[in-house]
Amino acid sequence: MYGRNHWTLCWYIAIALLVNASLPLTIAKETLPDTYTLALHKALLFFNAQKSGKLPNNNGIPWRGDSGLDDGNTTADVEGGLVGGYYDAGDNTKFHFPMSYAMTMLSWSLIEYNHKYKAIGEYDHLRELIKWVPDDHYCWQRPEDMDYPRPVQTIAAGPDLAGEMAAALAAASIVFRDNTAYSKKLIKGAQTVFSFARDFSRRTRYSRGNPYIEPIYNSTGYFDEYMWGAAWLYYATGNVSYISLATYPGVPRNSKAFSGNLDLSVLNWDNKLPAAMLLLTRLRIFLNPGYPYEDMLRTGNDSTEPWKATATTICGKCCLLGISLRGWKWRDSHNPDPNNITGAMVGGPDRFDQFRDVRTNYNYTEPTLAGNAGLVAALVSLTSSGGHGIDENIIFSEIPPFFPQSSPAPAPAPWKP
Repeated sequence: MYGRNHWTLCWYIAIALLVNASLPLTIAKETLPDTYTLALHKALLFFNAQKSGKLPNNNGIPWRGDSGLDDGNTTADVEGGLVGGYYDAGDNTKFHFPMSYAMTMLSWSLIEYNHKYKAIGEYDHLRELIKWVPDDHYCWQRPEDMDYPRPVQTIAAGPDLAGEMAAALAAASIVFRDNTAYSKKLIKGAQTVFSFARDFSRRTRYSRGNPYIEPIYNSTGYFDEYMWGAAWLYYATGNVSYISLATYPGVPRNSKAFSGNLDLSVLNWDNKLPAAMLLLTRLRIFLNPGYPYEDMLRTGNDSTEPWKATATTICGKCCLLGISLRGWKWRDSHNPDPNNITGAMVGGPDRFDQFRDVRTNYNYTEPTLAGNAGLVAALVSLTSSGGHGIDENIIFSEIPPFFPQSSPAPAPAPWKP
């Protein structure tokens, strides 16, 4: 996970707020509701700036143009090429492991906070960002300026990558449930790639021994992706075989779900365990079939105030480009940045609260898809528009009843003294 731990704090915020939103709670009045909403608008624009391929006319980033139009065109086993998707950060590389994870999280936030996205006018925008995906770290440049070959790597094994891609496609199928044909296409893709993930002969981490991926986006395991992908496929299809897999004792045991390891309580692109557990607790909380992961909710502080304060700090200390008026203007610089990536959340300060504004030190200055996806999930839960709480219905739209539907009991006979 070298070089990619700097935005973990946002996932602390996001998972804490997602857990808290599951419980009966009276939310205190927001101190800066307009700031959270403004920050959310900006954070979503970052994804527009990271798009690869033929850009739509309404992309909203005037300095961005088409790029990567030849991606995958020389790869024999890829039909139709690999044009599209998102660049991970400033190095114009498309890493599908964190990209799929970011899209899964954006879909999850849209499913449960659709009313908030609609209230602030971002519902259609976020759907378009999610749909964009299905359909070198010292090099910072505009994608349009690329003039070098872009090699493509394929894998014959990788249950972690395939499991995350299955989760992304399954979650997106719920987002687009109003488009039946497209939703079914996404489900079919999710089921196909999850079958690949479950193939016993392919159970090798996708990054293992890869000198281009292992130092940057190394995967430490794949059983958390089994839980994660199976849970999303269950919500997308209602097929009980997926929920049986997600809760089969060997899967959570191999993912160390009950080990008490505090590192595994931190959600990030490599560790889906806390999110998978939380996703499964939705059944226990809202449908009450009896499930093993709800105890996770009872082990921590249910107050969201500290996390809300941290989100405000991210906005107020110029960690998010374009949100604060207190940032440096670079008016005296001889080499000002020609373009600003509005809404990009930089890596931010280290554990000693020190920030080094050095471009080549990407731990401090580089934004990423996964980091911004975590920020979006946190901010939408804090916006005051659209009411509070999550949508308790959409995610269960394909889930069959847990209890038999019996006919009403006959009326009791009149009582006789």
